[in-house]
Amino acid sequence: MLTMTPGPHLFERFGHTALRVDDRVYNFGTFDGDDPHLARKFLARKLPYWLSVGSFADHLRRYDNRLITVQELALTDGEAEALAVRLEENARPENRAYRYGFFLDNCATRVRDAVDRAASGALAKAGRSAPSRTTFRGHVLRVLAGSPLVARGISLLLNAFVDAPITRFEDAFLPGELEALVRDARRQGGAALVSEEWQIPGPRHHPPEPPSRTGELALAALLALLLWGLVAASVDGGRRRGTRIAAGIGLTAWGLFAGALGCVLLVASLTPHPSARANANLLVLSPLFLGFAGYGIALAAGRLRRPALRRMRLLVALLLLACLVDSAGHAAGIARQQHLGLVAAVAATLLLALAATRAVAPALGAKGVS
Repeated sequence: MLTMTPGPHLFERFGHTALRVDDRVYNFGTFDGDDPHLARKFLARKLPYWLSVGSFADHLRRYDNRLITVQELALTDGEAEALAVRLEENARPENRAYRYGFFLDNCATRVRDAVDRAASGALAKAGRSAPSRTTFRGHVLRVLAGSPLVARGISLLLNAFVDAPITRFEDAFLPGELEALVRDARRQGGAALVSEEWQIPGPRHHPPEPPSRTGELALAALLALLLWGLVAASVDGGRRRGTRIAAGIGLTAWGLFAGALGCVLLVASLTPHPSARANANLLVLSPLFLGFAGYGIALAAGRLRRPALRRMRLLVALLLLACLVDSAGHAAGIARQQHLGLVAAVAATLLLALAATRAVAPALGAKGVS
């Protein structure tokens, strides 16, 4: 079994796994990256992945920027031959394609299941009896810890499915976890499943560079502007033009950002991916946040009128009600998605926005803000 360390691109950050039989390498992670409809097919879960076969030399060239861990499996001649035959049959054009699933059916789980079958269930025996130290969500956040903004963005797209308890066998959707599971597995009688293990560093392999923090800094600046503007507006009632403009710009940016996230969540929740559909994050980050952009522009321009302010308050109340419903669901044990930190942050910001609207109201003239 070959396990490749993570690569520099996002889709490579989780590592990769393949099986080698003599000089043939079987790779379950192949797809057409040049497909013009790649994004649409992936969202619809119709992007074909397939088992490809290449030489070991080609594999080394392809992953020359990775560290490859090689684990020689302690299979009998009959078991090894049976595995080779199944892989060849699986690689036939009519059998090679499969419906990819990031957590349940990917390059690592296909290898896991093939090895488990060859080893008479040794991996299932070792993995299903041992609880995982985390959840699917925990694994995603851990792997992407070097890019917190990316990690949190992907986590937003995931529903309660990824918060359920799992075992070490399910952990093996990650190549690194599969490598550890295979290393720890024992055959009947106590013999190790791995007879020998070594590493092959690619000539271009080097420690990963620290990720850029530009996105995180930009988001922090956006939130700081929003909070400063709302707090200042609450304090002086919007009587100062600079305060009103800052509050309006912050409200606009917040509405556009949160509303755009809501639109992305809506699209993702309508896809057939089991880890994305029916996402409870839509309750607290919905497309309705886009409505704040219009109110923010009017406030910054000094044209926010009393009827518009009342509609804004209604929108705030509606979104706060959604946060309350979600929190009540968790308190009752009905809701299980681990996002109460997000719910609390959104609710606090909405309460601050409500306080700001109440403070600004006396400064409104008949036609708007004077």
